[in-house]
Amino acid sequence: MTVRQAHSEAADGKTAKKCEQFLRISAAEMTDADATKAGFRTVGSSVTHLGATGVDACGERLTVQYAEFSSPEDAKRYFDWNVSRASKVLVQGDKTDSKGKKVGYRAEIVLQDQKGSDVMWTSGPTFRMIFGRSLKDELELEKRYGD
Repeated sequence: MTVRQAHSEAADGKTAKKCEQFLRISAAEMTDADATKAGFRTVGSSVTHLGATGVDACGERLTVQYAEFSSPEDAKRYFDWNVSRASKVLVQGDKTDSKGKKVGYRAEIVLQDQKGSDVMWTSGPTFRMIFGRSLKDELELEKRYGD
């Protein structure tokens, strides 16, 4: 499968590449031990169970972590806990759907143990976080989720 990129003129006159195709390259499951110790539990589990999907974004690797909680409030608590662990919060606010209706919460953060930024959000009882080296690619992949 070919990876397509769109070219656009950047503000500095250079051509910027925008990834238009994201390829799923791996899937895994894991336990967030720190979150479990902090008292978080995902649906159907006695621990904080996360799924993870590895994505190729035009040669850049992104990882999407996701979890389903028993309620939107529990997903928000896990979201807030992750925000509190960030070394820097770049953006934080409401997550809206394509019609502008609030569906949850959203933030762009820098975690203490990473050099890049992460995008995370809730939509009802679901929590998602995308991390990688390129915020531009993370934001583009976030749009593909549609929630």
